[in-house]
Amino acid sequence: MAVIVFLRGTVHAIGAGHVDLDVNGIGYRVYVPAPVTRQVALGREAFLHTHRYVREDSDELYGFLDERDRDWFEMLLRVSGIGPKGALQIVSDAGRDEFFQAVMHEDAAALCRLPGVGKKTAQRIILELREKVSVVKGTATGAGEPWTPQTALLGSDAHPEAGGLAADVIEALIGLGYNEKQAYAAVAAVFEEGKALDAAEALRGCLRYLSGARA
Repeated sequence: MAVIVFLRGTVHAIGAGHVDLDVNGIGYRVYVPAPVTRQVALGREAFLHTHRYVREDSDELYGFLDERDRDWFEMLLRVSGIGPKGALQIVSDAGRDEFFQAVMHEDAAALCRLPGVGKKTAQRIILELREKVSVVKGTATGAGEPWTPQTALLGSDAHPEAGGLAADVIEALIGLGYNEKQAYAAVAAVFEEGKALDAAEALRGCLRYLSGARA
């Protein structure tokens, strides 16, 4: 399965919740947060960070102008019971920083005010996301950049290109049998100094960290 992480093309059509991009003569329908449909223009070039969602009965692309919104969307997809439509609705209507503040403070009432989020879903969001967003101390309440999935994972002083690499390394570690908590902790430790690393160096560093943690 091909992984499509971004598209650059001309906006061919704008619909309710989607944008059709002409990329070198091939048309891609990309489902987007509602604000995106108001920020792109027909006939103009657009660049979207994308997530490809594939199931037996569907093969869909979701796109975002801000890479941090894609990270947020992908994080939401890991919550039991939240599919791409629900995740997109939350990203469309909620404030990113306010959402993560609610998770960090276990504020289920605030989460229940989001579209499509009931009490049980709010509880699952808190249960399944709070460890991911609290790996690095002070990311949600400390000074510096606004809280985002990337800064929670890597810290606000991390190398600016590390976000996508970190996600790849986490996926590789999980594929090797480590759980998500171990993978996030290892990546946070390896990228703590903000050094630029390639994938192989980052993975080796994480494996060394995990080996030491097990010793």
